Amino acid sequence: MTLTFLSVNAQKIMVDQMETDGSHQIMTNMKNFVIEDRDYSMTLKVYETANKLDWRVTMSTFNNIPNDNIILLKLKNGQTVSLAVDSLHEETYTTNGVVYRSMYLSTVQPGVTKTYYVSESRIKAEELDSIDTYGIFKIRLGNNVKYYETEWTNNPLGKHLTKCRKKIKERLQNAAEQKKDKGSIYDGF
Repeated sequence: MTLTFLSVNAQKIMVDQMETDGSHQIMTNMKNFVIEDRDYSMTLKVYETANKLDWRVTMSTFNNIPNDNIILLKLKNGQTVSLAVDSLHEETYTTNGVVYRSMYLSTVQPGVTKTYYVSESRIKAEELDSIDTYGIFKIRLGNNVKYYETEWTNNPLGKHLTKCRKKIKERLQNAAEQKKDKGSIYDGF
């Protein structure tokens, strides 16, 4: 008898596209984290250009992310990785109103408008190497006015970022092999 275990948080490539500036963007699926009773989703992405990889940690939430937000990651070796917000996007969503009816009464619940925040922070390959090696045991999000933090014993964010990076590197390797197989645009023309 063979047992097969499926991971609920298996890494998937969610975005694989060419940007208008010619860079190749690859991003994995988000994973949810609770930091002081506030929900955040985080993942890793990369922008590939002709001569470099620009790694980013992407964070999204319905909680306010200030323009001067910083993500502090404390690694198990004592190293602190500091990630400032490089770009911040806000999107507004409005839900539809709902009418509840019973025998003689009707109640109208109006639509709700919420803002969804998405931030990107640059992270160096060396910092990702340290996360792969040592793991993350503490995170702090915020600015000099207000911050939220959580400690972990089982390194969930570090494991997630490591799996994301591995999946992205596989995709980059496959893309490089396909380019090599095709050859130059000038070959045989």
